[in-house]
Amino acid sequence: MRVVMLKRIDEGALLPRGYGLAYFDMVTCRAVLAPLGLNLLIRWVRHAYIAIRVRYSPTWWERKLREAWHEGRTHGMDIVEERGRQNYNLGFSDGMQAAYRRLQDDLDRDIMARRAERERKEDEEDAQRPTRD
Repeated sequence: MRVVMLKRIDEGALLPRGYGLAYFDMVTCRAVLAPLGLNLLIRWVRHAYIAIRVRYSPTWWERKLREAWHEGRTHGMDIVEERGRQNYNLGFSDGMQAAYRRLQDDLDRDIMARRAERERKEDEEDAQRPTRD
């Protein structure tokens, strides 16, 4: 005899008594339910498996934001040590402004480099096109 502990229900259906949501199956668009208590265990194991399996890597933009935030925070903390604890908020905002300016400069340099690359490619394409006399 087979004991079925997981139940799959369609969207909009009522949850059976004593069952909780373990996860939502995106492939079949159904909720997977398990007995209360066990549903949390199944959810945590599934999240851990996905985190290990996928190994999320942040994008360039996310890395830049994280670096800017960290730099601003450390710069702000350095200013705090210099000015004293009573000026904590002022030092932190100065650090965040410095980090924002650095991030803006990085973005401007990236935009200018992409624009120069695009113009260079257009010039090469124009040079390769046959001219009409």
